[in-house]
Amino acid sequence: MDISARREDRHNPAISDGSILHEAVSMYPFLPIYWPNGYPDACISKGRNPIIMTSSLPGYDNTMNLILNPKLGFDLKLPYITKGLSISGYGAWDYNYRSEKRFTQPWDAYTYDKTNNTYSNQRNSTSILSVMQDEQLTN
Repeated sequence: MDISARREDRHNPAISDGSILHEAVSMYPFLPIYWPNGYPDACISKGRNPIIMTSSLPGYDNTMNLILNPKLGFDLKLPYITKGLSISGYGAWDYNYRSEKRFTQPWDAYTYDKTNNTYSNQRNSTSILSVMQDEQLTN
């Protein structure tokens, strides 16, 4: 008999890695990450500043996996048929329980109007408020 088990706890930003990488590559190199007054820049696409996107400000995506792999084996000797003859084998079963909780929310990112010397918050275009919880059992 053999049993292996593990628990995985993953804590990720609410924004996917692909989206963060896309925004980082698409961002103009002359745009600041933060404005001189400390406000985060809205960058080029609806407040999608890669620094903010990797933080907890947009929310979180937490996943927990419980994985159990039991294996039961046998070795049946058959000396009454032929000396040294045996049958062996095993049966295995995989069990995976996954729980995911995801929360997204709008965040503050600002554009700067040089003519009027004003900052405009782009919060309404950054994200929507959403909550998701998913439970899965596979075997």
